[in-house]
Amino acid sequence: MGTLDKVIPSESGQLLKARVPSSHLTYIWDAAHALEFDQPKRVSALMLDFLDRGESFLVRPAAPAAGERGVAGRPRA
Repeated sequence: MGTLDKVIPSESGQLLKARVPSSHLTYIWDAAHALEFDQPKRVSALMLDFLDRGESFLVRPAAPAAGERGVAGRPRA
């Protein structure tokens, strides 16, 4: 969350953090609502740190049911 955000108050982030298990709340100094535009280097650094810690993961799509087709009618891999 940006410390200068006028759209979403910082209290909202605290409420979400309290209700979402294993979540992280970070405030970015001198950033408003569009964090990635106001402070792109800081946002990138936070994202890379999060990914480097290995706390994120990709969920592989479930295997298709028999006869199910994927995108453009092709069988899914």
